[in-house]
Amino acid sequence: SEYETAVTLDKNNFAIWNQLMIVESELGEYVSLESHSNESMDLFPNQSLPYFFNGISNMTLKNYSKAIQSLSDGLEFVIDNNPLLTQFYSNLGEAYNYTKAYEKSDKAFDDALAIDPNDPMVMNNYAYYLSIRKEKLEKAAKLSARTIELQPGSVSYMDTYAWILYQQGKYVDAKTWLDKALSKGGDNRAAILEHYGDVLFKLNDEKGAYEYWKKAKEKGGNSDTLNKKILEGKLYE
Repeated sequence: SEYETAVTLDKNNFAIWNQLMIVESELGEYVSLESHSNESMDLFPNQSLPYFFNGISNMTLKNYSKAIQSLSDGLEFVIDNNPLLTQFYSNLGEAYNYTKAYEKSDKAFDDALAIDPNDPMVMNNYAYYLSIRKEKLEKAAKLSARTIELQPGSVSYMDTYAWILYQQGKYVDAKTWLDKALSKGGDNRAAILEHYGDVLFKLNDEKGAYEYWKKAKEKGGNSDTLNKKILEGKLYE
């Protein structure tokens, strides 16, 4: 609230706008962040951060076309800041993925990795989106395996790798990695529990699959797909 007051008193001070946007981003106040970043872009058209914050706020608000526009426009203003440039391209990759512009999405992720080939979050997101599309699975597996090398304790990265193996039909290997994820705290995550159920189902353990789908539901999973699997799984009670 103090920063909001400050920008009304001194609209031409970019440092105050910057702090306001950072705070709103950290608080997850994306509606106000979208508004303030939009105003900041008009006031400071050559500053990269307003474009970045406008992009991530619009993406969170599912305004993907606006996110793509802001992130694309802001790229030219990123000067001597490779970490920020990586984030621009990575978020562009995600936004394009949501609009099903997959070729552009892949290029944006590749551009991000060309700058920083060892960014585990970029690699994980890229690999996961490829796995969902069931495309370039060998590339996805390579990227995902690298994230585990970089951060061996991440259950999220283990889950992504297991899901790629699942999409490749390597169900036993997928189960091995999900077992590791579950043993390291993944048993509190609905997505991992659901994936474990999916793997068990492919391994002909229908009753076990049903039990894990129910656990996923208990941990907050509520997708139509999960609910359908639970409904059909009642046959195995």
